[in-house]
Amino acid sequence: MRSTVISLLAGTAVFAAGVGVWFGTGNDRSRPARAHQQVAVPAYWTPDAAGAQRFDALAEAVPTVGLAVVNGPTSSAPTPLDPATATQIRKLRRAGARVLGYVDTGFLGSTGMRTTRVNAGSTRGEDWRAQIEHDAATWFELYGDAGLDGIFLDQTVSSCGAGDATVTVYRGVVAALRQRRPGLFVAMNPGTQTDECYAEVADTLLIFENTYATYQQWTPPTWVSRYPAHRFWHLVHATGSPAEMVDAVALSKRRNAGFVYVTNDVIDATGSPWDTLPPTEYWAEELRRTVDIFPLEYATM
Repeated sequence: MRSTVISLLAGTAVFAAGVGVWFGTGNDRSRPARAHQQVAVPAYWTPDAAGAQRFDALAEAVPTVGLAVVNGPTSSAPTPLDPATATQIRKLRRAGARVLGYVDTGFLGSTGMRTTRVNAGSTRGEDWRAQIEHDAATWFELYGDAGLDGIFLDQTVSSCGAGDATVTVYRGVVAALRQRRPGLFVAMNPGTQTDECYAEVADTLLIFENTYATYQQWTPPTWVSRYPAHRFWHLVHATGSPAEMVDAVALSKRRNAGFVYVTNDVIDATGSPWDTLPPTEYWAEELRRTVDIFPLEYATM
């Protein structure tokens, strides 16, 4: 795998340098003259020997891989400090990827999800907010020195809420995080159709997380076309064949996704679709397809 991907990226890096790849920092709302898509991977695997090889593959694929999310066994930062996790974060950062720590927001308790670390068992929004801020602080206390760039807020509510009550909570959370860590990069994952009120809350919104079969029929909200591509991220799993993967990547470009990740992995009894990488040839072709420039209508908006 190493020789395949390294030879691919020798050309990719040169190509990317000439098309204005977006590598902005948190809160950077600027738009390049030409948009370049990147792979963004939820790397939800353990940093054991096999996992370290997967992290190697991500590091080797920079700059086509621009973002990775690391997670712990309890959907929070591994505690106490896990040297293996810190090593992988450091590896990705040295390669030039942005690394985010996973934080579950539990839909702020609105679906019945219960806190586990702050007032455990609560469904109250205020307790979820306290847990979110606690979990984010723990990531940086333990792994900030390794180069952690930001936070990935998962299971976020997609609607503004009555009188913008829900989005106001998330705005407050993000503002508090950035007050403590200026320049913090924040991604939010409602994983579905999302109200425009969230467009300015996070640096990147993950607005699709589902199967390839669903993705074929899905249409993004109309407001998405008014924003830069780097503000949106799509995750497509159960994409069984390389031909389907090529189609999914092409669809993501037409749908203004600056970040994308497509995998053949599925949700089953053994785990999530984000606990491994696709087969070698599939992965190499995905990198090739992703590096292509966006259609002109998105590159010039």
